[in-house]
Amino acid sequence: MVQPCRTRCAAVLALRTDPDYSCSAARRVVFARLYGLPLFWRVDVDIRAGAAAADDRYDAGTPAARSDAGWWAAASAIENVVAALKAAARGQADTAEDLLRRGCARIGHDPGPATDLAAAVTGLADACAAREPGLTRMTAELHPVTDHLLRRPRPGDE
Repeated sequence: MVQPCRTRCAAVLALRTDPDYSCSAARRVVFARLYGLPLFWRVDVDIRAGAAAADDRYDAGTPAARSDAGWWAAASAIENVVAALKAAARGQADTAEDLLRRGCARIGHDPGPATDLAAAVTGLADACAAREPGLTRMTAELHPVTDHLLRRPRPGDE
């Protein structure tokens, strides 16, 4: 039996705001990673005042609405890892590599010489956890998923 979310979400693993709307007078975008939910689930909440309720472009690109104050670079980079893993599992290797490059840039991580995609995924995840110990649990979840999706034997492999 599946338990209701309220009993399974005991802790917030990561919470960050979108820097594009951190100082907006009528809009915030919040990203939350909750303990107990599947790795590929993230809660994204777009909070709007009445003035912005129907306007998806409200404060988009407005310099005065932007601030990096609530931005958590390592949490953002590890979300790039998750997105890259999903892209790779869908056969979108170029997209996965681009996401990993962007994640590395966010935290100033040098991935070193070209390696396989699985090593790049786990390497960036480990670098995120090294910078922010609060991401250790999420990184631990990423390793077996990476093994399953990217390192499993393919038909014809020996």
